[in-house]
Amino acid sequence: MEKMNGRFNRIFAYLNRKKDEQFSGSIKLSFESGVCMAISEANRHDVPVTRTDDTAIAVSCLAMAEKQDFNGAVVFVFESGKITEYSYSKTYRGDTLKKLLGD
Repeated sequence: MEKMNGRFNRIFAYLNRKKDEQFSGSIKLSFESGVCMAISEANRHDVPVTRTDDTAIAVSCLAMAEKQDFNGAVVFVFESGKITEYSYSKTYRGDTLKKLLGD
């Protein structure tokens, strides 16, 4: 997986370790204002996911999540160290909700 700027390098290092460990399961990254606030590992998170063969899906999802207006979560499902499914949810509140709905 490619690396991004600053604080996301540690997240990519973590995801790369899961690849090297041949991890099978689900990882949920929770964000507030573009900052990762929690990481949850499970055998499966109960969220709808999209199947993917895109090897750069982590880069795409984390590029969205690192934006200051991103509040929500990104989930990656691993099978033998490879991301095979993903999901994201974005929550609008405060200023982002005002932008979405208008004043």
